[in-house]
Amino acid sequence: MSVVPCSRTPARMRPRAMLDDRAEATGETWSAAEAAPRAKAIERGNTIIEMAAPEVDKLKDLSAGVQRAWIEEQADGQALFDDANGLIDRYAA
Repeated sequence: MSVVPCSRTPARMRPRAMLDDRAEATGETWSAAEAAPRAKAIERGNTIIEMAAPEVDKLKDLSAGVQRAWIEEQADGQALFDDANGLIDRYAA
């Protein structure tokens, strides 16, 4: 089996590019899948509740210990955590 250096692999085939593409596609799929049920719920008179920023912050504070423990357990935990959050921020809009 021959191994091709990452620098010679086409950009679209590199792990990072593949991960970004898959994350974007997954986000689009979830957004599309969410639209019809959300519209149906609103049409039926259901109340859609979105958490206020202070409540979101409270949950983040409560889960901070779990995040720290996970980061410490991984070989490159902080980088993985930062990359994952970067993807969330990138595709959340």
